[in-house]
Amino acid sequence: MPKAGRYDYPARDLDDCVMYLEKAHKVANAFVISRENFAKDIGLSPKGGGFGLTLSSMSMYGLIETGDGNIHYTDLVQKILFGQPQERADSKNTAIRKVTLFGDIFDRYGSNPTDDQIRHLLREKAEVPISEEAKVAFDVGKLLKRNVPHLKPVGGGNKEMDNKTVTLAGSSALLTLTARNVNIQVDDRISLGLAKKLLEDIEKELENRDKTSKKDQKDQSK
Repeated sequence: MPKAGRYDYPARDLDDCVMYLEKAHKVANAFVISRENFAKDIGLSPKGGGFGLTLSSMSMYGLIETGDGNIHYTDLVQKILFGQPQERADSKNTAIRKVTLFGDIFDRYGSNPTDDQIRHLLREKAEVPISEEAKVAFDVGKLLKRNVPHLKPVGGGNKEMDNKTVTLAGSSALLTLTARNVNIQVDDRISLGLAKKLLEDIEKELENRDKTSKKDQKDQSK
């Protein structure tokens, strides 16, 4: 499997894996398929490297279990294939978040991280050698881009935060967070969860000021 320093990540995106699993199920009409038949059903050689990477990717997303010569479909992929719309969406988010690297990037930088942001995380958390950062960041970013439509912010999410405003200042990106008429700028390495908490704290402080102001006005009118 591909590696990004301390992280492992799949070679295929989630949609490709689900497509293969759906195709094999339509042929076999079963959730347990022999390795040889599964390879035949999806048009790959059971001894080829591509087949091995495909199975490893499926396992990383939590879609299959192997080990006895058979491919076992998990409950997670069955929900993705046959669940209700919301159940499918939630299950795809769960599958992608099983790959820690994707969740870490999305939670920190949102749905459209830059190559520089990915490189920063790889250096900071994955300990990727600086000589390999550019290539690894490109490969990870390309795969993440195909997976990100299925990711959701932790805790149900705040769409406004996911589509945060980014302004460039010199060589670093600053995030502009807005609560009512108050704007603050923070370093782009802040997590979305912390940014959301900052906005909530600002909103509470503004509400407290409003209450204090109204109380003072009321006292003065007496």
